[in-house]
Amino acid sequence: MVQACNSWMCGAAMALNITASLLSALTGPGEEVCRPYEGSCSSADHHLLFGNMTGLRMQPLEPKGRIIVFGARGGDDKVPGQEHRGDTIPLCNSVIELGWECVPVFYSDTAYGKIKQFAHGADGYISRINPDVYDDVTTSKYEHLLLELIGMGLAPMAHPELMKRFGAKDALAKIAPLRTGLPDTYAYYDVQTWRESFPTTLAQGPRVVKQNRGSQGEGIWICRLKNESLYRETAVLPGATELVLMEAVDNHEERMTLDQFLAFAEQYLEGGEEAGGQLIDQAFMPR
Repeated sequence: MVQACNSWMCGAAMALNITASLLSALTGPGEEVCRPYEGSCSSADHHLLFGNMTGLRMQPLEPKGRIIVFGARGGDDKVPGQEHRGDTIPLCNSVIELGWECVPVFYSDTAYGKIKQFAHGADGYISRINPDVYDDVTTSKYEHLLLELIGMGLAPMAHPELMKRFGAKDALAKIAPLRTGLPDTYAYYDVQTWRESFPTTLAQGPRVVKQNRGSQGEGIWICRLKNESLYRETAVLPGATELVLMEAVDNHEERMTLDQFLAFAEQYLEGGEEAGGQLIDQAFMPR
């Protein structure tokens, strides 16, 4: 004879069954979530997801919540010999000091499923993947993962749609009309516009040309005329005009003609707007 359960017992049993089903769907049958601070990771999974976390503080025993900080291996924003960005571990430690659990996680297409498992129950994420080209990282897949995490209840910092709008350097051109922007700022997405416009802007004074990718000054060029008396002498500079160029990544100087620099900078437009190819042209603001 089956004994009837009262309403609260049936409700509790149903809730447990639903929770178990959801966890099974998220993690897979018999699959354990990789948590670096609980010793539940294989060495391969630990390397894939977290890498070397030297310097990371102990997690709180009773955290207020859990935050994931996303990064990617490689790129131009890493110090040689380090896997994480130089400020990633200090950022995590600051969150930990506030009483939250916080761990840096490497995104890769290979780790997509394992990241979803690890993110179950987290409260939010911080995305710190700069526009760049990384091995085993497809931007559209990463953005889709973030949307899935938001759907799971994680608070985004920032939302993928916001990242698309303001994560690229053409945000500088979009905010040009605002009080915080520089009116003399232009974005180029194709070779023709770049070649037609830059000789006119440089004719008026020194310029800064910025590629979209990277965050350490690579592909950011301060452009001056070798003969500074030529500024404002003509509306369009001829291609043979001699330039003095300084790259912000290490302040080294190069000399090119205007035509040579126009051709050189076309590499930053490769792939077009969809692939992040763009150039930003601003007036140089001396410090």
